[in-house]
Amino acid sequence: MKSFILILLATFLTPAWAHSGNSLSPIFGFLAGFAHPLSGIDHLLFMFSIGLYASRFKGQASLGIFGLFLIFLALGTYLANLNLSLPNAETGIVLSLFGAGIILVSNKTPTHAIIFPFVAYFALCHGYSHAIEMNVENIANRYFAGFLSSTLLILFLGKLNGRFTVTKVQYLRKVTGIASLVLGTLVLAN
Repeated sequence: MKSFILILLATFLTPAWAHSGNSLSPIFGFLAGFAHPLSGIDHLLFMFSIGLYASRFKGQASLGIFGLFLIFLALGTYLANLNLSLPNAETGIVLSLFGAGIILVSNKTPTHAIIFPFVAYFALCHGYSHAIEMNVENIANRYFAGFLSSTLLILFLGKLNGRFTVTKVQYLRKVTGIASLVLGTLVLAN
């Protein structure tokens, strides 16, 4: 719980959304990529939610959610680098906040047939949107490596926080879910 609160507070020290168009100098390619998911509460909250949700599963199913998320994040990045269009990717990000919020607040465990496509589609949207900001080829690889490293860290933080006692986990899921719903509403209001 403490690490979640620290992460949440840290996001308020940076710009509100991660899609800020950071310039990517070669020196800061990896660092810029690593910082990117941490610089916007929308991405941080969604990735933390996925990790928190994955803690409900044991073994391969939990790792499957992580793997699926990273694969579709990379696929979204690849589609953007091919200059292919993913219509409404930013809308998909907003919907990911609502979806994660509803899943966490309801405290029900959706079936694999629901959660796996949910994770895949919204990871695709997040990856696509991130890739728009790493269009310089010689920097993009370092940026992407940093971005994936940070994403994996956030997912694991969510999963570790999901290992608290049952009462604390239910509280953390509800708080995270409500934060996702509120943030989604704020984004739509802008």
